[in-house]
Amino acid sequence: MKKILLSLALLSTLNFVFANVSSSATSINQATSKAPIGVSPVTSFFAVDGKIGFTSARGGVFYYNFADRKATQIGDFLPDNEYIWEAIELNHNLYVAARNGVYTCNLSDCKFTKIFNNLSGHDIWDIANNNSLFALDDTDHLVYQLDNTKVTALPKIQNGDIPKKLFVSSSGVYIGSESGNLYKYNTSKQSWHKIAQVGSLIWTIAEVKNQLVLGTQSGDVLVFNGKSLKSLNLKSTQNKAVGYVAADKKFIFASNDLGELFQYDGSHWSKINAQLDNNIVSGSLFVNGNYLYSGIKDNKLIRYDYVNKTVVVSH
Repeated sequence: MKKILLSLALLSTLNFVFANVSSSATSINQATSKAPIGVSPVTSFFAVDGKIGFTSARGGVFYYNFADRKATQIGDFLPDNEYIWEAIELNHNLYVAARNGVYTCNLSDCKFTKIFNNLSGHDIWDIANNNSLFALDDTDHLVYQLDNTKVTALPKIQNGDIPKKLFVSSSGVYIGSESGNLYKYNTSKQSWHKIAQVGSLIWTIAEVKNQLVLGTQSGDVLVFNGKSLKSLNLKSTQNKAVGYVAADKKFIFASNDLGELFQYDGSHWSKINAQLDNNIVSGSLFVNGNYLYSGIKDNKLIRYDYVNKTVVVSH
């Protein structure tokens, strides 16, 4: 959840630095002289070429190898005043959504440059792709389609509802709104079509088995099958907001703003923080293979093998 992550970043103490940090584009001295790594919340994960990458809100973009617990910086550091929300890979280019615009680099020789100059100074919360690139601008409350150097603003929601979460998949472009509505973009009519009314701000969206999984401000997790909504009846402590969901064909995972992490097996929810060495979850959730990745307290990373129930925590 973006606002929670921002609060965590402001409260972070600068006392944690990943061990064994290297840089793919600069020397160790150059990398560590500009800013410590791992001093702020983990905001997103991505997978490319069999490697797991992550973004640190004020630290940069990295690969992390859980076998030897080594972080490798991707490219150079972004500007010191930048706040990184998310990174995704498309055609071996990395795109970074940040508080002051969009950055990119080619992963073969990563040197970040700001692109789409007319988005400079705009708070780009989400960036996503389905072979086309889309971004959510929280400054102007718009969704953009990005193509090379061209920025095309999709129409605003007709009733003035404010988008809070962008999700893109092969099935379409979706937004979850501040008013708790789920919209899908109708390309032929060039307008947003409300497909579900949740009733609570939608913070997070995932997809599994052609169904959308939604996490809400009221602390619920719902599934939308294209026609109707079904609550999965998550009963978290104090019904705290669900900031992140992730899913595969077997399980749905959800975390709330108390740092509780839950696993849904198709019929029941289980709180699984104890299986994570009682760590408090404080960052994005990401499923890849049989692993669940997340940020935890002290701005560390965790990898949970939910088949064998083993945990690896970064240094």
